[in-house]
Amino acid sequence: MGYEKYIKKSEETEKIILKINEDEIPLTIRSIPWVKRMEIRDNCLSWDSTGSGKLHMSVYNRECLKYLIVDAPWGKTTEMFLLTVDDKLGMALEKLVPSPYSETDNINIEILKKE
Repeated sequence: MGYEKYIKKSEETEKIILKINEDEIPLTIRSIPWVKRMEIRDNCLSWDSTGSGKLHMSVYNRECLKYLIVDAPWGKTTEMFLLTVDDKLGMALEKLVPSPYSETDNINIEILKKE
């Protein structure tokens, strides 16, 4: 079929090292499936009276980090923990967060009709 390579299993994890200057922080992370990323993004949107939408990136980043970090030296990644993080660790963690919008630059998508 060819679709299998596009399926991510949420239980699959990856061990990484987050390096900040000379410090190394071991983390276990999981990927955020497309539908979960969309759910997080939609929950971070607000609308004003004119119908304009605003994405609250700080909320989006925190919700993604809480989902994707499975294991860390500080224990569970919670809202309370994230509120204590300094700029250096915060900027490093932010690099783990996927874009709230789909990366479609190098995707060739066609919809074919079968007769």
